[in-house]
Amino acid sequence: MVWATESAPRFPELPEALQQTHETIDRCAEHLRVLIDDLLDLASIDSGKMSLTPSDTDIHTLLSETTQVVGDLARKRGLTFCLEQRGNLPRYLWADPVRLKQILFNLCGNAIKFTKRGSVTVALDASRVDEAHVRLHFAISDTGIGMTKAEVERALEPFYQADNSMQRKHEGVGLGLAISARFIEAMGGSLELESEKGHGTTCRFALQMQLGLAPKSNSAVATVKGLRVIVADDAELNRRLLGTLLAGMGHEAIMAENGVEAVAAAAAGEVDLILMDLHMPEMDGISAARAIRTLPDPAAASLPIIALSADVAHERVAECHAAGLDMVLPKPLRQHHLERALQSLFGDGAESLPWVDPRRLREVASTMSHADYAQTLQDFRKTTASLLAALESADDRDRLHLLKGLAANFGLPRLQNSLQRFREGDLTLEALHRVAAESLERLGQNGLS
Repeated sequence: MVWATESAPRFPELPEALQQTHETIDRCAEHLRVLIDDLLDLASIDSGKMSLTPSDTDIHTLLSETTQVVGDLARKRGLTFCLEQRGNLPRYLWADPVRLKQILFNLCGNAIKFTKRGSVTVALDASRVDEAHVRLHFAISDTGIGMTKAEVERALEPFYQADNSMQRKHEGVGLGLAISARFIEAMGGSLELESEKGHGTTCRFALQMQLGLAPKSNSAVATVKGLRVIVADDAELNRRLLGTLLAGMGHEAIMAENGVEAVAAAAAGEVDLILMDLHMPEMDGISAARAIRTLPDPAAASLPIIALSADVAHERVAECHAAGLDMVLPKPLRQHHLERALQSLFGDGAESLPWVDPRRLREVASTMSHADYAQTLQDFRKTTASLLAALESADDRDRLHLLKGLAANFGLPRLQNSLQRFREGDLTLEALHRVAAESLERLGQNGLS
């Protein structure tokens, strides 16, 4: 529903009444999505399957966006809202922006919800731990109704509210604090509550974060046009929306209702890309990707495949990469996500590609201990060297595909591109060896091996 309503503002000729109806549906859909997300988050946490998705995050923008929303909400309720920031806060940090924003929205939302008059304050103190890490101390304070000591002790329990009348009055279900506390624990911190009945509440937590990297320039993102794209999804509405999105970007969509049709369309040739839903009848996206990678036509077998999934946890992404999918984009698909993906696959030539993508390496490192990470990189280098030594021709599809997957998983875009060019006959084996040797050397120079 959120995905469908998002496309309506593209058509300004809609009558004002329909625009207002759309806005109402959009707000209701967003409210329902938040409730469902909270329930899914709680279920994921309780089952032990919840995972973080860190990335290089513009923490300044995140704080600005968050405080603007909650500040407006506070002022509408007649409250004073302010952000007090101390210390030198770096602009980019390695963090899960969605979860961090969710924590702040939940804690600030609770503070506003239970404060009739007075103020809500977000205090942030940033202190440098070392050259690569910073520690953030958050404190969200209000002058609201407060809690007794007994209520504080139970406040982090799911569905708990000190007064059942609050649930009816404020339309809450008592999940915000419980979910926030568990997210903070997953990030290495703990949520502490200080409160006095009738005198407000303060929520405190501290997180240590690694410094992030500034994003790459996005100036050329919109230059990729004219692609023929297989859209594989069993939902007719999803296919229609994706087709509209692609047409607006200057591409042609070829529809497939399941994995079997996607494989057939890929085998038929004259396509450039596949957008693959993972859950389809007859043949799912994972099985379809494996089938495409074994097609006899080298061009069809090496088609870029982008998975579309609501589950972008590390385990799911790793499963997709192992099956031969090149990328995983989150549902609902946003145009800027697709534009960046197309730019990385079909944009500027190999010479403009970086040798090493430290973001991808840090994603790998975040899933294991330092010792396991060091051993994994050592095994990767040995495996790559062994496969390259055994590689004799572009027809050696199994080794090429494995090498390409390894290059993608360990953040070596120049090597990944060169393997594709070698497979297509545009690069000699000698040149490929030179690129591989330089890639492995650069890997060591990044201080990550």
